[in-house]
Amino acid sequence: MPSPHTDDSVCVSIPQEQVLFLGDCVCEDVYNNGFLDKEKLRALVKVIEKTPCRHCVLSHEPPLAKEELLQDLYKELGG
Repeated sequence: MPSPHTDDSVCVSIPQEQVLFLGDCVCEDVYNNGFLDKEKLRALVKVIEKTPCRHCVLSHEPPLAKEELLQDLYKELGG
């Protein structure tokens, strides 16, 4: 999964439950002093958009509706 957080991020989709587990994928890069690579985030957003789910679960947040998470990520990308 493309991710600004680490080079080896893994996500889990459970289509029957319409849930996507993202862990820390949307967070800043832990190896580069918290740098947020917007190109990697943009690539991750494209994957999330295409994933059939209604809910997204992040490591340190309550579950979010997919559209709510995408709106937050679009803001982070500046648009």
